[in-house]
Amino acid sequence: MPKDMETNAINWFNEAYSTYTTFKDMADYLKQKFDHIYGRNWQCVIGRDFESYGIIESQRS
Repeated sequence: MPKDMETNAINWFNEAYSTYTTFKDMADYLKQKFDHIYGRNWQCVIGRDFESYGIIESQRS
């Protein structure tokens, strides 16, 4: 992971941690940030029980 992406991930995690109370909401926030800045199809796994938020989309013609 490039250093700037790592820095963003840490900053966004800190924002999510201070804003949301559930791991699912934190994962959703991080996924949305990564999708918006770095393109779609990111997956985010977070928490003690590894809550996640992800969407699997099939390719459409």
